Amino acid sequence: MAGAKHLNSKSAKGIQYLQENGLLVDSLDPTQFKCNDAPFFNTDTAFTLTYAVIMLNVDQHNKNVKRQNILMAVDEFKRNLTKVNGSQDFESTMLEEIHQAIRSEEIVMPAEQMGLVKDNYLWKV
Repeated sequence: MAGAKHLNSKSAKGIQYLQENGLLVDSLDPTQFKCNDAPFFNTDTAFTLTYAVIMLNVDQHNKNVKRQNILMAVDEFKRNLTKVNGSQDFESTMLEEIHQAIRSEEIVMPAEQMGLVKDNYLWKV
């Protein structure tokens, strides 16, 4: 990934890279946020969680990430998101489920898929 160096060093640069390449929106739609019963303190909180999910996906599945051959554990993921939800913690169960889902199956963008999945996606674009 061309922007991996940004994702692995400074989070602000990582966010900027994702936004510039259309991979992450600048903000979440407040109307849609409210229509879904405002599941988090505010839209910035949802944005932060989204970025944390992207970084977890990179940590768990990108072989180019510099680390000590130890993947991020669920406790580390939860610690990274401590007091982010309006000075409160996210629900522990939710974070555990997110961690397990990403650990089990990598998030892959449709354009990075192979075969029929990629063909179907490109046809719609």
